[in-house]
Amino acid sequence: MYPVSTQETSQAWYYSQDGRRQGPVEHSEIQQLLLTERISKDSLVWTKGMPTWEPASGLGAFGSDDDSATRGKRSESEWHYADGDDRHGPIDQESLQRLLREGQLSSRLLVWRKGMADWSTADAIPEFRSSCQQNVETQSGRGSDSRTSFKTHLLDFASDTKRASETVALKTERTKLIQVSLPSAYRKLGKEVYKNQPLRSEFCDLIAAIDNLQQQIETVRQNGKHQEAGPLSGKAKVLAQMTKSAVAEKLLQRNLRMALRKLGQTAHERVGTQAGSAATVNSIESLQARQNEMSDRIAALNRSSRLLSPKKMLMGACALGVVML
Repeated sequence: MYPVSTQETSQAWYYSQDGRRQGPVEHSEIQQLLLTERISKDSLVWTKGMPTWEPASGLGAFGSDDDSATRGKRSESEWHYADGDDRHGPIDQESLQRLLREGQLSSRLLVWRKGMADWSTADAIPEFRSSCQQNVETQSGRGSDSRTSFKTHLLDFASDTKRASETVALKTERTKLIQVSLPSAYRKLGKEVYKNQPLRSEFCDLIAAIDNLQQQIETVRQNGKHQEAGPLSGKAKVLAQMTKSAVAEKLLQRNLRMALRKLGQTAHERVGTQAGSAATVNSIESLQARQNEMSDRIAALNRSSRLLSPKKMLMGACALGVVML
């Protein structure tokens, strides 16, 4: 028999079932599989530290044939039940009583345990009569609360839908603010900084990059103006060159806008309200405050909202349909 240490019993285990490897599972789960005879004592098992796969019966961690008497006594106190064509179990008596009390299983459920000649309904078994009576009372209570439950589901669906719509609207507004409004305000501030002689020395690199872009734009424009048209083939070349110049100028203009935005943003971060006019700076700070406000609100909505799953949306739609009828 392969000796199994205490450490190995706490590790992940694997077992063979119908020729296929299963796992990882806990040591106790394999014990339960053996106890319920879902796998046999000859099934191969393995865990880290074992040189090879071994039959469960060859491991002290899973007992031996000497445990058969104990398993037999235990099976007499465990129940099986039928849910339609499906058979479930074994399950201990206390757990089955709880399922009956809570209404998760019908009081007319068929049950059986070792020693009984045939299956019987749960309400005919002395051990389950009290639980079955509570089951009936639970089902009656559910029936009387059905209208309240329906109204609650409808209100929950309406509330979740409202929060989801608000979240989408806020995200759309925040995206527009980040991608359009703030960049535009930063570009405006960048133009003011570019014209402000005292500040130019603090942002030499950014100012130089803007100067370079403006020179390139002017060069492209001048080249486009000095194209002379000759024969037909020459006119085609001129047209192609003009188109190329227009594309180049458009790209340079885009880069210039980005450079001005970067200058404005950097200046605002470094010198704050001294970067430009009060109106421009206040506009930027107002947009930033609005962005933070929307982000906080979106986070709060995400924490409080429940996911509108397809099932919940279908239930809500059905509820609305009933109300409209």
